[in-house]
Amino acid sequence: MVAQADAIDAPTLLLASNVGATYDLPTMADLRDRAIAKFAVDPEAAAPMFRRMAYPDSPVTAEDVARLRTFSAFDRHQWLMATAFTCDARAFPVDWSQQARKMIGQPDETDGYVVTHAGLALFIQLERGCTVADSSQLRDDIVAKMRETVLATPFSPTDVKLEAAVVLQSAKNYSWRILNPRP
Repeated sequence: MVAQADAIDAPTLLLASNVGATYDLPTMADLRDRAIAKFAVDPEAAAPMFRRMAYPDSPVTAEDVARLRTFSAFDRHQWLMATAFTCDARAFPVDWSQQARKMIGQPDETDGYVVTHAGLALFIQLERGCTVADSSQLRDDIVAKMRETVLATPFSPTDVKLEAAVVLQSAKNYSWRILNPRP
């Protein structure tokens, strides 16, 4: 990732820098500076919700949320991630959990990006200290959907499979029960 940083979008670099900081990987943690530089020149990345990844107090309006599209699977996974960073803003969709469930139930031509990003977005909100309506059930629904889609085929080191592993690890940290049910 570090070697390919110039070709990677700012939000992804910022998430990678968070992983680097969390796991004491200095070269990945340093990607934050590159992400910030990209935010300064990339109008797409400068959208208020993505800017909140770097600047938590950046303002977000209801109009910012309304501009997010949800037509394609790509749009839906972008909506999930962008709105996750607004969970403490007045513009945050009050029916986020319902919309997330609807999105993971729709056809996904991206082979699982919508459901993996629903999981990532849920955990981002919880880590930010936000209250997510029905979060335990939503987490279980996301894991169940991943089992029937992304995890239904053998593991290979693809982007979506690696993201699924991150979501499952996060789910495990919040509740071992959903990954290792006991009678």
